[in-house]
Amino acid sequence: MFIKAIFTNYSTTSYSFDNKNFHWILIKLFEFPVIKKWFKYSKDLNTKKSYFYDKVINQKFFLHEEFKKICNNKWELVKQTLQDIKNLNYNIPFTIPEVFNFEQDTLNLLHRFFTYNAKWGHSNSIIENPFDRNFQLPKNFNKKDWFYLIDKINKHVHFLERYTNPKKNRIFVSENYPLEYLHFLIKEEDYEKYLNFDSNEYQNNYNFLDLNYENIVTLDASILGKSILQSFMEHDDPTCWDCQGRHCSAGGFMIYTDNQLKKIYTSVEFQNWIKKYNLESSKIPYEFSIGYVQEQSTPLKNLLINQLIRLEYID
Repeated sequence: MFIKAIFTNYSTTSYSFDNKNFHWILIKLFEFPVIKKWFKYSKDLNTKKSYFYDKVINQKFFLHEEFKKICNNKWELVKQTLQDIKNLNYNIPFTIPEVFNFEQDTLNLLHRFFTYNAKWGHSNSIIENPFDRNFQLPKNFNKKDWFYLIDKINKHVHFLERYTNPKKNRIFVSENYPLEYLHFLIKEEDYEKYLNFDSNEYQNNYNFLDLNYENIVTLDASILGKSILQSFMEHDDPTCWDCQGRHCSAGGFMIYTDNQLKKIYTSVEFQNWIKKYNLESSKIPYEFSIGYVQEQSTPLKNLLINQLIRLEYID
């Protein structure tokens, strides 16, 4: 199984396209049953033109005054969404600042409120609500309505996370191991159509450090939760179920341009962090690896400026 990503030969100096020449990356996927399952799922998404491409260099945004205004507006939307949830007779057992405090801990709490309630809603609310044991969805409110409502919090939180005051783990990563990767995302995610992994398939989260490929390809973190890397940088609790790797996939994947990610996971800083939670390095769901770059027409770092034309699936 292969995925071939084809790019335009784009020049940042002339801002022109050469339609006769293209760059490409050939991804060799691992021959595991769960990867075959994901390949079919991803191929189907691709036929619907669901993928788009983003170039990511891990860095912190500068918080100019105009961004502060935008963040304050987003915070008002978070407050309004929480009020809308309260109006459904939901007893929210925490309070948030009246004005956004730019602290990641505040966003961690809100994100956990989203993920736990998303899981609860997906279970058709047959179990007790994780934050309000007496809450039930109104009769005129189905689980799609519920997810649409709480997902507003999720989206606003992910926007605000770009502007929080960085703590030591994020500073450590950005200063010592800045990450560069090519990200292939899904245009419109539908949580009911996520590809779910059973307990055996989930074990693929644990083999990342055993793989010796420089340009590894992994699933992205569109997983109704956080990756271990996100948890580390955001000082979240890696023992919570929503920080336990990829239980599912919306179809997105990432190609890393170097070995920086593995260096982060084997660093003293990361190892000390997991020890605080009594976790063993060999039992961490680092990344869900799906393959590696077998060939490319140009160094991957050069493709950080290019435009994706299409993905080709070969089996």
